[in-house]
Amino acid sequence: MRETARKLGYVLVALLGAIALTFTSAVAWAATTVLVVPGTGTKDPSKVEGYQENVVGYYVAPTGACGATDCIAKPVPYIAEFWPIPLSGWGGLQGAKWDDSVASGVTSLNEQYAAADKDSPIVIFGYSQGGTVVTAVKKQLAENGGVPDNVSFVLIGNASRPNGGLFTRPSFLGHIPILDVTFGTGTPTNTGTGTRPVNTTDVGFQYDGVTDFPKYPANLLATANALAGFWYVHGKMLAPKGSDDPSATPIGYTPDEVRAAVEAATANCTAGTYCQVSGDTRYVTLPAKILPIMLPLLDLGKATGTTALFTPFIDLVSPVARVLIETGYDRRDYGAVSPFGIVPLLDPLRLGTDLLGAAVQGIGQAATGTGDASRFLTPKPATSATTGDAEPSRTSDPTPAAPSTPQPTKEQSPVLQLVETAVPQPDPSPSTQPSPTTGQSSTVEPSATPEPSAKQEPSATQEPATSATPESPAATGTVEPAPAGAATATESKPATDSTGTASDEPVVAAAAA
Repeated sequence: MRETARKLGYVLVALLGAIALTFTSAVAWAATTVLVVPGTGTKDPSKVEGYQENVVGYYVAPTGACGATDCIAKPVPYIAEFWPIPLSGWGGLQGAKWDDSVASGVTSLNEQYAAADKDSPIVIFGYSQGGTVVTAVKKQLAENGGVPDNVSFVLIGNASRPNGGLFTRPSFLGHIPILDVTFGTGTPTNTGTGTRPVNTTDVGFQYDGVTDFPKYPANLLATANALAGFWYVHGKMLAPKGSDDPSATPIGYTPDEVRAAVEAATANCTAGTYCQVSGDTRYVTLPAKILPIMLPLLDLGKATGTTALFTPFIDLVSPVARVLIETGYDRRDYGAVSPFGIVPLLDPLRLGTDLLGAAVQGIGQAATGTGDASRFLTPKPATSATTGDAEPSRTSDPTPAAPSTPQPTKEQSPVLQLVETAVPQPDPSPSTQPSPTTGQSSTVEPSATPEPSAKQEPSATQEPATSATPESPAATGTVEPAPAGAATATESKPATDSTGTASDEPVVAAAAA
């Protein structure tokens, strides 16, 4: 009898152990894997302090992708160079050419994706050139059975954004042999499914020269502003990281403001949250708090002690400059392939009215110290630190909406437009700025398609904060170092600069495209 009882006890203990092991495994399977593909100049994101933590905390967790569990960030190392540009980390004349660099990223990403747990959620993240790498893999998945429902994408500063990407605007050029650069039609938007129509979030900052380049480059003011945006805006989307000053912010936004904006756009994608849906992609374009072209003036003022003189001047001219710059853009659909055009067809009466209103606004802001420069120079509230031990954000799933059929990627014609019909275009600039449609109707809201609800979307509906700091920080999840032997093509090219810290940008902030 005692022997029988002892055996039953052993069986019970073994059974309980198996149940515990199964439960533990189920929890591990539920964790979301984030594959982090960095931009040019950062060969291995795990070697840059704060890089992967900020990827998850600023952009991935706010989309709800981490669900009720933590996100685990895993690096996707690759060459990440751009011959022959002589910027720090880009390789210069000794670096790899663009197509070779992207190809190495595609190979590395495919290896990391193959090693990921296919029974758990997977987020594929791409920044700048990394966005072009992710674009290629997204196309591969779509062509080989479709994008699985457990896979989603988050892109920031995407060089391959269909409308605005620096590598999609000249799509009609195709392949340039000497540079070995291939321009294309951008990230596809037709990979959604009936159960998950939206699987991609593309976040950009207005006037970032890599992801928000003007459609009409003959507008020299808009082009100069975008080039300044490359230098001052593009490389700061993950600040502070690496050797950045701890007080660095994503071009005037606090980290909490970025998180709040992405959360709000995910919960309710409308013009009010600077968001529009095209096919399977949710596009979030955060408005510029100051025109990038004005930042050299602030730098000059700081260097010469004349900031007090430059500030009212910038406040005065910025509203008019915004109106003129916006005539270089067509923001109707960020998911529509939109190559360079020559001359937009504008309404002279509307343009004149907008310029007059902007001039009056500038005078008022300069007199009261409430313009772009004055607000930009106002000290930002302290924000919570981003750490790997932060508690992951928890969001409840909204009631699922009826699925919709994903829209295919659209292409405007002719390829090189000479004249475009005047149609209202949304400008993501703050509401304190002039009318959103420069030289066109100022009363029509952009036709952003309401986004169908998807799995693990947050239910919050708050507007993105532009001045207040949200109370609760988002989680940053767990990060892992690069796997041994990954991306062997990068081993002969060190991932660190002379200070031992890799970076996405040269001295000031310009990251690779």
